[in-house]
Amino acid sequence: MGTVVKEYTFVDLDVEGNINVTGKVDGVDISEHAANVSIHHTHGNLANLNLVNQNVGTSGSPEFKGLTINGDIKVTGKVDGLDVSVHAADADVHHTHTNKANLDVINQNLGTANAPAFAGLTVNGNLTVTGSVDGVDVSAHAARHQVGGADALTGNLDANARVQVKANGTAIAARRSVNFIAGSNVTLTAADSAANETVNVTIAAAGGTTDPQVVKGVAGEALAAYDLCYLKADGKYWKAASGSVATMPGLVLASAAFTANQSGSFIRRGQVTNSKWAFATVGGFVYAGSTAGSLTQTIPSASGEQLQIVGIAKSATQIDFEPNLLLVEVA
Repeated sequence: MGTVVKEYTFVDLDVEGNINVTGKVDGVDISEHAANVSIHHTHGNLANLNLVNQNVGTSGSPEFKGLTINGDIKVTGKVDGLDVSVHAADADVHHTHTNKANLDVINQNLGTANAPAFAGLTVNGNLTVTGSVDGVDVSAHAARHQVGGADALTGNLDANARVQVKANGTAIAARRSVNFIAGSNVTLTAADSAANETVNVTIAAAGGTTDPQVVKGVAGEALAAYDLCYLKADGKYWKAASGSVATMPGLVLASAAFTANQSGSFIRRGQVTNSKWAFATVGGFVYAGSTAGSLTQTIPSASGEQLQIVGIAKSATQIDFEPNLLLVEVA
């Protein structure tokens, strides 16, 4: 039976000589440390430290979720495969990369005349632009993107190219815009297709001629387009009226509205179309009317009225204008 040693608790214990321990201290057999110069305390993560000592540099190297070091760390090998010894004098240790030179140029030169140009640039995340692209402030487009085409235009559409304007095959001008103007002879119909960003303009004759023969003249009074006119002794064209030989025969049609003493073209003969005409008998004669400047298919019948055939109706709105200068007075 072994000797039972009575245990004592000492507040402080100073020993000037050696202490030989053949058992354990706090449950730890310290005999293996007998040859060590310094006896160290054990701690809670001894098992982890043993793994570090045994496995560093091997596939069994331990991983720490968190590691706090109060002193300096000296690395004689690599970190993540990178030799960091070249950064020993740097305040911040950083990783190198293949495009480091390009990134340095960006950091130094963005916003200057030496800003770098990239043949191709792929951005996997979001790209935020607070300045201009090719000199254009794109911030207005931040909240919109049109799939169907370009953004809506305001103001005038300017272009480097000009529209060449020709008359009878001969260039007469070069302009950035062309205006279509409707008149008494022409109607314009615009069909706007917003989906295709196109505008189709249909030009139709509201009145006009297909193969007219015209003469130059001067209006003696205000004339409406297609008024039948006679040539007065003053050499000017006035409205013809079948009620008196003095205002006959009808010789020409006004090609447009005229003011008194205005010069212009008058239709002498040919196929003439006027949307305001409404001839009832196609193929029937057309006569000078009793109302000044008018045409009619009703044969003049009043005594003293002048009968003159001026053409044949080809449709309700078209005549083959060929005035007969022979007048017949109604008895």
